[in-house]
Amino acid sequence: MNFDDARYGDSIADDYDALGGDPGDTDEAVAFLSSLSAPRYLELGIGTGRVAVPLAKTGATVVGVDVSERMLDVLSSKESGIGVRGVLADMADLPETVGEFDCVYTLFNSFSALQTQCRQLQCMKSAHERLASSGCFIVQVSLPEPKLWDRGQRFQVWDIEPDRVILEASRVDTISQQIDLQRIVATERGLRFFPWKVRYVWPSEMVLLAKLAGFEHVEQFADWDQSPIRPQSFRYITIAKRG
Repeated sequence: MNFDDARYGDSIADDYDALGGDPGDTDEAVAFLSSLSAPRYLELGIGTGRVAVPLAKTGATVVGVDVSERMLDVLSSKESGIGVRGVLADMADLPETVGEFDCVYTLFNSFSALQTQCRQLQCMKSAHERLASSGCFIVQVSLPEPKLWDRGQRFQVWDIEPDRVILEASRVDTISQQIDLQRIVATERGLRFFPWKVRYVWPSEMVLLAKLAGFEHVEQFADWDQSPIRPQSFRYITIAKRG
């Protein structure tokens, strides 16, 4: 399936928050990030500002990059007067002009949207370059269960309402670790399609990517409460630190 990050973001931006743009841990993520007391934060794949906007409300300086111009337009409509700066850029190739930060973070599978291992490593290296000497890079991704796919395919119902049904069809390639997905929204007005593609990363692979990017210390947890990763965990968080 042909896929373009910018086109996906532009197509779904106006409906993103309503179509499952919140995994249900926003308050916990903001609390954890703000507890770091980092003077300057950079979010990769900021989207509509689910975390960046409330984080900025705590008094933090927050900059966010996204490859979708429309996502940044929606962000701008939310953060008026708060001070979140959106930058149109590739999160795997951050320009020097974006600045230096004490904490760089990417959440809710934005990292997985980089569809090859090379791009994911490039993102790690780019984040490392934008960090202050004692800074950290935080990555949150899902931990898939390949057994949920029957012969590499899966179809599920995300939401049912009187006037709307949200469906998702997906196909997994366990060799490339890539998942092709199609979110389908059915209403009385017809069908809308939101295709996207991700590459999942196992925890041990994430540690290796961080080390190859130059990070010296790496910690991993199942969630923001810093509980350990277990076989039944459905997502995990990696904290990679410089120096």
